[in-house]
Amino acid sequence: MIGRLRAGAVIAACLALAACQLQTYGVSGAYTWDNPEPVAVDMPAGALSIRQQFRPDVDGGLGAHNGFDVWGPVGTPVLAVAPGRVIQSFYEPAYGNQIVVDHGPDEKGRRVHSVYVHLRDRMAEVGDAVARGEQIATMGATGALGMAVHLHFELRRGNAASPVPSALDPHLLWVDGPGKVTCYDPSRRYPAKPFGITYPTPCKDS
Repeated sequence: MIGRLRAGAVIAACLALAACQLQTYGVSGAYTWDNPEPVAVDMPAGALSIRQQFRPDVDGGLGAHNGFDVWGPVGTPVLAVAPGRVIQSFYEPAYGNQIVVDHGPDEKGRRVHSVYVHLRDRMAEVGDAVARGEQIATMGATGALGMAVHLHFELRRGNAASPVPSALDPHLLWVDGPGKVTCYDPSRRYPAKPFGITYPTPCKDS
């Protein structure tokens, strides 16, 4: 029993240390080898670090990762990346607390959704209109796959041939351009078109 307790304490300490090390700023992790279209990412120094990037489901690869993971302290505010309306706000066992925001059609008529996963607290409900940069949740580790505190963020876009939006690399749609991670700035005016996103957590000094 003592051996098991010690082993558990060691594992807990390692996880705590890893979490501390992962709660950094300004780092964008590398894409995996099997991603055929990696994006060159320009990461602001004040943005919480991204530790796992988008990965499509490529035959012979590691399997899909439909968004990117932002690591930070539990309770970190989670922000809407663009104006829209909440269409889902729910809990399920695998991925925990989740929110989906419908941002309407983009400049080419393609419907865009943003997805926020492993949340601790959901602060927006179905039907709520949300503004860019508005807090909609807090970061957590809910669900069986939320084994460490982080935000799993997805961006999905549909078209006439595929009414169900499919995942795409969020780095393609930053307000400031592909790969240019854009922190939300409440003093800045953002254009309605073309569609672009801002960071889903607050940045320091912005």
